[in-house]
Parts: sequence; C-alpha cells; structure tokens
Amino acid sequence: MMKKIITFFVAATIVISTANAQTLAEGIKNINYEKNKTAISILKKLYDANPKDPQTIYWYGQALLAAQGLPTAEQVNAAKTVYQKALTDGVNDPFIWVGMGHVELLEGSDLNKVKQKFEQAITFTKTKKGENPDILNAIGRANADGNSTTGDPLYGIEKLKRAAELNKTNPDIYINMGICYRKLGGENGGDAVNAFLGALARDPKNVIAQYQIGQIYLSQNNKDALESPLTNRIGVG
Repeated sequence: MMKKIITFFVAATIVISTANAQTLAEGIKNINYEKNKTAISILKKLYDANPKDPQTIYWYGQALLAAQGLPTAEQVNAAKTVYQKALTDGVNDPFIWVGMGHVELLEGSDLNKVKQKFEQAITFTKTKKGENPDILNAIGRANADGNSTTGDPLYGIEKLKRAAELNKTNPDIYINMGICYRKLGGENGGDAVNAFLGALARDPKNVIAQYQIGQIYLSQNNKDALESPLTNRIGVG
C-alpha cells in the first residue's frame, strides 16, 4: 500500500513539473510571438505560484519588457522591480543577474559594469561541459534589445555563437543573433539573414525568422529575394 502511495506522489510530481515546464515554454513562445498580454498573464500566474524560481522570475521580467517597439520607461521599471525584489528576497541567481543587466542596458548604465555582471553569470554557471547556453542566450537577448546604441551587439553575437555550439536545437539563439546583426546595420544584413536562416534550419516553420528575413529584404527593396523560397537557402545547422 505504501509503495502505491509513493508511486502516486512521484507520478503526480512528474505531471505537475511537466505542466509547469510546458506553461513556461508557452509563456516564452507568446513573448517571441509578441502576444505580450498573454505572455504576462501566463508568466504572472507562474510567478505568483513560485516567486522564487529563477527562470520563472527571469521570463516574467522579460514578458514585462516585451514590446512591439522599444520598451517604455514604465515597462523597464516594472521589470526592474521584479528583479530587484528577487534579489532582496534572496534569489541571488545568475538568471536574475542577467535580467537586471538587461534592464541596466536599457537604462543606459555603464556598459563595462553590466558586462562584468554578465561575465559573473557565465562563470558561476560554467561546468565541465562548458558554459550554460541558456545564460549565454539570455545575455545575447539583452544585447539584442533596445535601439542601435543600447548594449553591445558584437558582444552579444560572441556569446550567442558559443550558445549555438553548445545547444544544437534552440532556434531562439539564432533569432537573437540575427537581431544583433541587424542592430549593427550597414553591411551586416547578410549575416543577419544567415542567422535567421540558422533559426529556420532548426525550426523550418519559425515565423519569427521568416518575418525578420522579409523585413531585411523589404528594407533593401530586394524583390527577387522576397519572392524566392526560403527553403532553398537554409543551410545553417
């Protein structure tokens, strides 16, 4: 009887954990698809249920920052409040450091000091297998956000390239890389397209990558490229 009870609780724990993971993934997906109200709703529920889980806190802050244009001062302050509360409550975690660094970049804080925070997060999460690709991706995401003077896109690209080596499946790494290249402007359009093609190689139905490529070709008035099937050009793994 006791064995059956234990088995039941183990199974229930697995189900609950899976549901939470799926919900977090759903929240992240809604951020990426710019369904910001839905993302905030999903992640706020997760946050209220577990306000000390570092990744939930990080992504809830990201949902608050998410905007179709540049984040407003109100959005930045809302995310900052979430990250500061986590630190005050003792959630001294690398994901929170990166989230706070992201906010500081948007506030125009000293770039070198923010990079030190990012490097500390990388060092703290490094194992024998190497850096944590999720932390590297979060750093790349932070440097991809904002206008052309926010953050350091080249630094972001460096971290994202390393993340792509360590994680062979996550298309968001290449999405963030492509946005960093776009921020550099000028002759970097080709590198941006290649990065978005890298996302499509990992997820051929990724509409974010397709949209970003279309935006680049539209800005270049490249009608031939716009009409050419993307599947013919996907070659990045």
